[in-house]
Amino acid sequence: MKMGLERMTIVYDPAGLGIKTIEDLAPSDIYQRFFSGRSAKYYACEHGHLLYGEVIQQG
Repeated sequence: MKMGLERMTIVYDPAGLGIKTIEDLAPSDIYQRFFSGRSAKYYACEHGHLLYGEVIQQG
């Protein structure tokens, strides 16, 4: 798992980090998928993204 990467690097060049993007969730997507309709007042951080990816095998 890679943490603390520059957002623009992930958005524009995940393959350069050895990651194949499967899904990139913006804050609004995160809210809709995980927090919408809950009675608790949870929300997604306005700067957070979730990148679901697969490690590219180096041959």
